[in-house]
This record gives sequence, C-alpha cells and structure tokens, in this order.
Amino acid sequence: MTRKSSSRSTDKAKQLAPRLRPSVRGAFLCKGETVALESVFVIVDRPLGSSHPQWPDSIYPVNYGYVPGLPAPDGEEQDVYILGVDHPLETFTGPVIAVIDRADDEEDKWVVAPQGRHFTREQIERAVWFQERWFRSQVIVLPQNAKEEAMQNYLPACKIVTTHGVRGEMKALPLCDGAEFLAKCKRLFAAADGAGEVRVLGVRPQGNMILLRLEGVGDMDAARARVGRTYYFAKGDVRLPKGRYFIDDLLGCRVADAATGVEYGTLTAVDHPAAQDIYTVTDAQGGTHMLPAVPEFVQKIDLETRTITVTPIDGMFTEAVNGDKE
Repeated sequence: MTRKSSSRSTDKAKQLAPRLRPSVRGAFLCKGETVALESVFVIVDRPLGSSHPQWPDSIYPVNYGYVPGLPAPDGEEQDVYILGVDHPLETFTGPVIAVIDRADDEEDKWVVAPQGRHFTREQIERAVWFQERWFRSQVIVLPQNAKEEAMQNYLPACKIVTTHGVRGEMKALPLCDGAEFLAKCKRLFAAADGAGEVRVLGVRPQGNMILLRLEGVGDMDAARARVGRTYYFAKGDVRLPKGRYFIDDLLGCRVADAATGVEYGTLTAVDHPAAQDIYTVTDAQGGTHMLPAVPEFVQKIDLETRTITVTPIDGMFTEAVNGDKE
C-alpha cells in the first residue's frame, strides 16, 4: 500500500522548487538517526479523496505526500500523512507531531498537522489505520506534541489570592464555574501538565470567591506560600451534562454548513453575556461573525473531527459583526 516511484516528484518538484528551501527545520530521532522536524514542506501527490494508483478501491481519507529532497532509509523521499485538513491539498507546511514506526518496513512515516493542532495517539492511529493496518506499526508521539497533548487534559481551576484564617484555608479566584463545580474535584494539580497533584479537602463559596482547603496546607504560613499560584483540574475528573462542553475543547473547531459543507471559519471565542453562549467565528479573511449557540443554529458539535455544523440565517456569515458588508 505504499507509494514507491523515484520519478513521482519530478514535475511538481520542479514547479515548486523556489518554495522547497528549507524543507525541514529542527531535529528528532527516526530509526536511530537525527532528522529535521520542526516544520516540513510537503508535496501532496495523493490528496484526500483520491484513489491509490495500484489499488483503485483504496481511497485516501487524509492527504498524503512526501518531503521533497529528503531521502528516507529506503532511498525514496520521506512519506507524510497530513492530519487536521479536511479538503484536498497540493502542498502543505507544518510541524511533525508523530512518527509511524513500522517494524516490518525499513521506512517510517511522518505525521504532520497545522500549527497549533494536536492529536492524541488514538486519534492518529484511527486516521492512518486505512494504510497502516497492513503493517506492524506503532505511533510515536513526539515529545513537544505529547507535552501539549497532556496540557490539553488540564484546565485552570482557581488562583490563590490570599490566606483565610490560621488553619491553612485559602481564598481563591475561581477560573472555572465556581465552588459547586470545583466541589466535584477530589484533586487539583499545581502545573498545567498534571504535575503536583494535591488532594482537595474542602471547597466553599464566599461571594464571588471560593475558600479552598488542600492537603498539606495546614497553617497560615503554608497557605501564604501558595498565594499567586494557579491550580488546575483534570478534565477526566469531571463529567459534564449532555450537550455541555469545555470551552477549551470548542476553540479551534471548524464551523461548517450542515447542508452544503461550506466552511465558514474557525471558532475563536465563546462568550456568555446572557441566557446562551455566543460563539465568535473568524473567517479566512479575518472577519468575525457572531453565532448564538442555540439548537436553531448549532446542529452538531463533533469534537472527534473538531467540527461544528450549523444552519445559519441569511446574513449571519455574509456580514461583518459591525453590520458592514464584507
């Protein structure tokens, strides 16, 4: 199921030659050798939706290409899966987020994605299964992506602002939905990557603030040492009601028409000025559009594909937020 033809890139590479340098920056280990990685330029010769040249019934569900001028261990140019783009491409530039290590093939495959997009190991495995099922392969998530992936699993809970009493209780500014929400958490973390786990002994409201007791903080001195510190909760520790989502998970989702598939832009902000949330959608030209997060407009939120399908009314995505025509 692999592509192997040394002449595959000749014509397109010549056309794109001025854009090929540098193809790669940074470094990581691949088959025991250091290879550049931070950002790669990819020529896509098997775009999303195309058929395999030898097996026409095999359709590519992702864009697939190669890094021109960068030889793989088999002597051909390095093959690359491109995730996070839902339309056919001719070229792509982005960071390498993972390596597909094949135990029964001399060449590894690289996985790239748009800057700022992160995928779990399971998501990558599902995306490349159509081809990797024929090999004994494993997904190696690169360190930076793994760290950022871990940080996506923790969200700010509160920030300690002062001490309260002499027994270690602390007054904190809630950075989530308040004391009732935090009371569901049996533990918090001192770092955004899940380090510094500490058990929660008590949470109670005090006006717009919360009073927090943590294990190991038993007196005023210990509480004072934590003033200014932000604590985080694990998303996996909290079960949201059906139809509720963490804002952090919604940001960056593409917004597309439920009927036509036309992409309107990317969700860039969520506000809660009244009874319902308001989504801010930023289009490709940088224009912003307001979308009420109500069932009349929002048809489906699919976090797996990072897609929100909508049925907008006339003018919702053809006029800027100030009412001027785009």
